[in-house]
Amino acid sequence: MKDYQIFMKTIQRLIASGFLLNGNGVVTLRRSMRSKFFSRYYELPGGKVDFDESPEGALEREFKEETNLKAITRNLYRCFSYTLMDKKEKIYTVELVYFVELDDNFDRLKLSREHDDWKLANLDNLNDLNMTAEIKTSILMGFELMGIT
Repeated sequence: MKDYQIFMKTIQRLIASGFLLNGNGVVTLRRSMRSKFFSRYYELPGGKVDFDESPEGALEREFKEETNLKAITRNLYRCFSYTLMDKKEKIYTVELVYFVELDDNFDRLKLSREHDDWKLANLDNLNDLNMTAEIKTSILMGFELMGIT
């Protein structure tokens, strides 16, 4: 064990993310260069569940903050976890992935400063997008559950 690991701050985090199908693709957002973890990776819209907040409420709040779009949380379809670490902290994250429905005009999409690009991921371009295996699995599972093959 390294000396810095003895004093490392440990954090447990709950994330809610959303699968929004628009046409034949699911909305993905690319994290900006400023991101501490997963910089320049595509992800599903979503974010941290605050203390005393429901995952569904957090997802709708985060979706609005990140995309400027109002989404309605539907069914939970996947849960996964991962651990991230740097020299100061170790973060254990549990991520809940929901289907979401758009309650807005898609043309209003506007990215927050956390992200610098968006793409509609589909079966043709999914392998071309830089994303974690867990996000790719979430997208593929979402397509499968919706009958898109």
